[in-house]
Amino acid sequence: MGSERTIPVHPELIKLGVLEYFIDARSSGHRFVFHDLGEQTDKGISVKSWSPKWRRIQQHSGFDHPKKSFHSFRHTFKRACRYAKIPEEVHDAFTGHASPATGRKYGGNVPLNVLAEYMETLSYPDLDLSHLYERSDLA
Repeated sequence: MGSERTIPVHPELIKLGVLEYFIDARSSGHRFVFHDLGEQTDKGISVKSWSPKWRRIQQHSGFDHPKKSFHSFRHTFKRACRYAKIPEEVHDAFTGHASPATGRKYGGNVPLNVLAEYMETLSYPDLDLSHLYERSDLA
């Protein structure tokens, strides 16, 4: 769970301005991107911090469901990878899952450029985030 990895940022998140958010957090002196969650450790933010925050968001937003938790995003992501026909080795690299296959232990990690190519193929057809894009004509 606590494995460190380098993964590409999905193009949809770039459109939403996440890179600027990361840069702003760093230039403001924050060590962690999600600095307001608490329970920071040397390796980042504890999942224990995310779950209660997500639960509050669910309860106050109208899409609360007793069988959905913050961890559900991980399951949704893995399912989307399968639908996009992304090889298991690649979505394991995205999520930090270790492969039980001995052969995958040879040759090193999946290169970042390969991960980026697969990340670009990942989509959620029913999810429209265009209303969240930064609009340059408002500046």
